[in-house]
Amino acid sequence: MEALKIMVVEDEKLTRNGIMRTLKDWDEHILCQASPNGLDAMQRLGDFDADIIITDIRMPGMDGLELIRQLKDSTFDPVCIVLTGYADFEYAKEALRNGASDYLLKPIDPDKLIQSIDEASKLVHERKTITLLRGNPNLMQYLQSESGEIRNEWIREALAYMTKNMAVSGLTLKEVADHVHMSPSYLSALFKQEVGTNFLDYLTEMRMKKARELLLFGPMKVYEIAEAVGYASTKYFVKVFHDREGITPKRFRDQNQ
Repeated sequence: MEALKIMVVEDEKLTRNGIMRTLKDWDEHILCQASPNGLDAMQRLGDFDADIIITDIRMPGMDGLELIRQLKDSTFDPVCIVLTGYADFEYAKEALRNGASDYLLKPIDPDKLIQSIDEASKLVHERKTITLLRGNPNLMQYLQSESGEIRNEWIREALAYMTKNMAVSGLTLKEVADHVHMSPSYLSALFKQEVGTNFLDYLTEMRMKKARELLLFGPMKVYEIAEAVGYASTKYFVKVFHDREGITPKRFRDQNQ
């Protein structure tokens, strides 16, 4: 899949270049393009269909608010983050009302910038998922959420802990049980009763579901995905994936791009 594409729309060259350096330092795979104002940005979008636009509020030519308004009426659908100073905070609120996902105060805090981009990338992922499903309904089975509502508070907490820590290769029933202050044997029985499957099968499917998403929507290599979903051995990850899906991770990616 293509790397995340970000356009930085900012008339101040130093600020613009600083943002782009921060983004590339965070993720070298990101594709960045700079633009000095909204009018120029709209023209560039024909060749660079950005996933995320980071735009200043006040700019000559076309400001950030007008850019966001025009994007709403266009065929482009980027996630927008606005940059503003304290004096322009009311403009930032207007931008949020018009669909911007977040705002950042100048001078830009690099950590807050990365946090905002990280959240925006999740929205990009959701939009691409919806678009892909509309074009290929057969993929629905791979991306559906688990059916049914878990009412047991302990099991909800256990599932949340498993989701947060699935990248830990040694994640065990005992560790999860300790987290929810329960014996492993009792958690195992309660888990099967509430979820409908045993702990290990659920954890495996949780990891496979995340792996499928990363294969479909990210630039990560297979060995990187294996590590990201909790498999220290790429060979074992490929075997488990093949057992579940009937094809290798690479074949799955190739068939669905």
